[in-house]
Amino acid sequence: MCDPYLALSAVGTFMQMQEQNAAADRQQRAINSALEQQDAYSRAAERTGLENAQEYHPDVRAQRFVDTRAAAGDSLAQQLVSARETAPKVGQESGRMSEAFLTGQAKAEADQLQKAVDMARMMGKVRGPNDMLTNEGLVNADYASRIGQIGRNAAGSYNAAQPGITAAGRVGNGTMFAGGLMQGLGSAGMTRMGSLFGTQAPAPVIDIPIR
Repeated sequence: MCDPYLALSAVGTFMQMQEQNAAADRQQRAINSALEQQDAYSRAAERTGLENAQEYHPDVRAQRFVDTRAAAGDSLAQQLVSARETAPKVGQESGRMSEAFLTGQAKAEADQLQKAVDMARMMGKVRGPNDMLTNEGLVNADYASRIGQIGRNAAGSYNAAQPGITAAGRVGNGTMFAGGLMQGLGSAGMTRMGSLFGTQAPAPVIDIPIR
């Protein structure tokens, strides 16, 4: 027959072990959740870095170089044309002017404007590479800001998870106390029973004469 005090002590030990294992499992789940969150931030930073790297693929950058030069040249040419269109017109002197003179004058002005536009486009192309580098600097600053924000969010998430991880690893005081109490009662009972059996007088020896 099972010793009730031994069983009581065993149950107390089992309760404490179960609570410790449950606390370890809770803490591991909390740690895994925090690690998954950090992994998500890491993947976001990686995607951002790859997006920035794609901006510097040789074909992409060569096309950007062409587009930026053309845009700079068009911008200067448009500014020149707009300035000419908005400039005050010089009045013609009174008198009769031949059709040929007016036509020649208009052609000369158009040729002069075209030369100015061509020169503006050429100057724009010279300015284009500097514009491209400036734009790339702005893009890089934006990417750096985005990656920095991801890093700050990751750090904040990690720090915020620490109290929860610590709390998840705490064992339940009530269960541990009950288990310890049962262990103590069982041990005390076994000690008492052992003491009783240890002090019991030996059974008397009766000599039975042999006939």
